[in-house]
Amino acid sequence: MKYIIAILAIALLSSCSEKKDAYVQVSKLYAEFDMTKEHQKKLQQSVTIKTQLLDSLKLQLQQLELQLNSGKSDELIQAYQMKKQEYLYKEKSFMEDNQKMSQVYYEQALNQINDYVEEYGKANGYDYIYGASGNGSLMYAKEENDITDQVLAYINQKYHGK
Repeated sequence: MKYIIAILAIALLSSCSEKKDAYVQVSKLYAEFDMTKEHQKKLQQSVTIKTQLLDSLKLQLQQLELQLNSGKSDELIQAYQMKKQEYLYKEKSFMEDNQKMSQVYYEQALNQINDYVEEYGKANGYDYIYGASGNGSLMYAKEENDITDQVLAYINQKYHGK
């Protein structure tokens, strides 16, 4: 009898222990994470440089086109075609490079966020931290369980080595 009472008491106590759950807004964490902001600056700088190069090539093409209009020679036609191929190749190459760089930066930031959120959860005794991403995985949660701002402050401090 004492054995049954002890088991019931343990079961009752374990069911009464509260789980510590919370959620974060993934899009807000990503957008306001300092690593993401740094990556966006780097990407924008790269795009600006590549755009300037393409603009320069385009100007050269336009100049060759003007020369073609005033007098056509085989040499001029060949120079124009080569410059146009170079322009189209670089334009395509730059777009692909930008997409790859964007994807790499996105994955790096998300991986870092995941690591920091896991660290934050362990350090603060959370059983679960859910990610609300607007895709239906978390349909409702009380606003008081939203720890996005606290986690954002934590991950930015960790990112800067504080």
